[in-house]
Amino acid sequence: MSPAMTETVPATGMSRWDYAHAPVPLYLLVDAWDETGPSVTLYEQPGNGRYNHATTVDFGEKIRLPELFDLEIDTSRFPRPEQWPS
Repeated sequence: MSPAMTETVPATGMSRWDYAHAPVPLYLLVDAWDETGPSVTLYEQPGNGRYNHATTVDFGEKIRLPELFDLEIDTSRFPRPEQWPS
């Protein structure tokens, strides 16, 4: 699994496309600046250079990682951007 967290200014480097081509089986994206609000997305089932399944939850909800990890992440403790130190 490859975890990633967005930045206010996108970093250069590996992208979801790169991970899907690798293929990295799980890609977890923590996106505090999503246009619809802070969220966590788990991308799964890479094939043909893309992920064929994605599950997104808002901060505050739980997201389950599949076998190998088989755990649930409670995002209710994730700080929202306005709570970060400046």
